Amino acid sequence: MDGVYTRIMQRLIAASLIVLVLLVGGAGFGYWTYKQNCPHPIYVPLPVTPETSAAKRAELAASLKAKLSEPELLLKVCKEVGLKAKWQLASDAQAVAELRRRLLVQASETTIDVGVHGKKKDKAVSGEIVTRLMEEVRKIIGLPAPP
Repeated sequence: MDGVYTRIMQRLIAASLIVLVLLVGGAGFGYWTYKQNCPHPIYVPLPVTPETSAAKRAELAASLKAKLSEPELLLKVCKEVGLKAKWQLASDAQAVAELRRRLLVQASETTIDVGVHGKKKDKAVSGEIVTRLMEEVRKIIGLPAPP
């Protein structure tokens, strides 16, 4: 009789360990999935002289956002980066609308930040977009291209 209880306890302990491992593994996977879907904006700060007033910085940011939001420019960026395929959208017009929605241009105390809103799992695509947008920003502002 004593051997029967020992085998039952061994099986219960083994089953408990399996359940515990599955719970910990599932929780870890859930946490990783959650972190991958967290907001992860990527932007490039453009320095502004400290003497520039807050109103002037806001005006510069609004002007830059208006120029970057032009449909022709966004369409060119979408085609060069291949956003239609990367975001799995049906048309370039949808990619332009999504890029316009994600576009980030904001003024802080010492910079004007230009970038895109995205998720952590899409940070490679966001980085490509920001790199391409900065080429357009340089043209708009009149900065020379980096060597």
